[in-house]
Amino acid sequence: MNIYEFADIIDKSLQIIRYANQAGRFSAQFESCEVSSGSMLEGTYGDGKTPQEAIADYAKQIIGKRLVFYAMSDTRRQEYVVPSLSGADDVKAKTFAAHENDGQTA
Repeated sequence: MNIYEFADIIDKSLQIIRYANQAGRFSAQFESCEVSSGSMLEGTYGDGKTPQEAIADYAKQIIGKRLVFYAMSDTRRQEYVVPSLSGADDVKAKTFAAHENDGQTA
């Protein structure tokens, strides 16, 4: 399973941010998500020079961790433990293949 399949299963969106004036730096994370670290919650994100690198970095950081969505909400809070995810090469390859087929018809 890769991070895109995991996102589909839990029905959550990955947020990609490009930072202006930071040499094209990108970050990636699930929207409204924090990582549980014992009794504390941490904001965790992937970092990279491309969206794909940021997503791959984020995937590496969250493997085996407990994700908490909407942590402060009594009605919307959800928690998921991240399974083993495909490595960075799979994330980059899938993204490249998707862009390679853009605009082509079957």
